[in-house]
Amino acid sequence: MKCECGQDASYQFKNGKWCCSKYYQSCPINRKKNSEGVTKSWSRLETKEKQSKAIKEGKNKPEVKEMISKTSKETWSNPEIRKKHIEAWDKIEVKEKHSKSMKEANNRIERKENQRQFMLNGGSIKAIQGIKNPSLGELKLREIVKELYSQAEYQYKVLNYVIDIALPEHKIAIEYDGWYHFNCQESINYHHKRQKKIETLDWKFLRYNIFQKFPEKEQILNDICNIANGV
Repeated sequence: MKCECGQDASYQFKNGKWCCSKYYQSCPINRKKNSEGVTKSWSRLETKEKQSKAIKEGKNKPEVKEMISKTSKETWSNPEIRKKHIEAWDKIEVKEKHSKSMKEANNRIERKENQRQFMLNGGSIKAIQGIKNPSLGELKLREIVKELYSQAEYQYKVLNYVIDIALPEHKIAIEYDGWYHFNCQESINYHHKRQKKIETLDWKFLRYNIFQKFPEKEQILNDICNIANGV
């Protein structure tokens, strides 16, 4: 049996073809075919590069630019084509605005949720402790209660709130209500709701406010004893 190159075929490949060489690339005729294929590939690549270069050079020529400009103007002057282009641009613009609005809405929702989680995880306590400046009345009340009960604590956390002055052992909350407790109905409702929630944990409240004469040390002691004894 002869190979395509004219030599005796002594080897059979898996595809059933016979060849004069053990390896396909070793056959003279196959080497020639491969060489011709590579040459054609390079030739096609070179042709594409030439065509691309010619197109670029052609566009830069004044007469070609003028022709392209003229064609574009004629195309744009067609009402139907112009209408299609405008509709397409409008759709793109609407999609972009919609996408932007959705992203902004999602960001707002995410920020609110992050803020909510922060507040639930003790952030509200930190915010109150960081923002609220104790009034002179509250500072004075702190000093007196601390003299009477050394275990008294300030800004004591209960649930998601803080108590001005706390006696944790007796579950007594002592607070001095300044102007911000009465400046609006919303504030009044908030402090009322806050107290009710804390009282569900068996805490008792002792309150003084700016509209009352500031209590003496003896009165504060008696008030604490009475509330501790349930009087």
